[in-house]
Amino acid sequence: MSKQKILVKDIMITKVQCVDELHSVIDVCKLMSKYNIGAIIVQSSSEVLSAKSVGIFTERDLMKKVISTNSDINKPVKDFMTKDFKTLDLEHKVSEIPYTLTEGYFRHLPVMQQDKLMGIISIKDIIRVHLNSEMEGLKIGTGKIRDIVGLDEIHESLKL
Repeated sequence: MSKQKILVKDIMITKVQCVDELHSVIDVCKLMSKYNIGAIIVQSSSEVLSAKSVGIFTERDLMKKVISTNSDINKPVKDFMTKDFKTLDLEHKVSEIPYTLTEGYFRHLPVMQQDKLMGIISIKDIIRVHLNSEMEGLKIGTGKIRDIVGLDEIHESLKL
């Protein structure tokens, strides 16, 4: 399938880890480590019937807002999360996402439908789509792999 035709709903991760905004930073970091993820969705504890996503807490938030300021890691994650976060909708074209990621210096984007969290996309997912589409046309023995990984340029720069 062409990258131009792939939609967010086709590649998003649907099992998204979420935490309550009152969880401590240290507990959130332990969860992120346990699930080997770089971002976690923060939800409002005041929403009784349905949790509302109110922020995203990322490795960058940890580094810039907690560690570099010597902040208390026992404080609630709501004090350090990114509140004004960009989202994608299910029908967003994957081919357009790299622009959104680079413009906002994002690595993770929640996928929402009518204020409901549907999934999340990471830069890793976009790279995977790109690599898969590049490999679709690859045939062993054609020499195309040299073009993909740039072996000719590497050999030239090393004078091999």
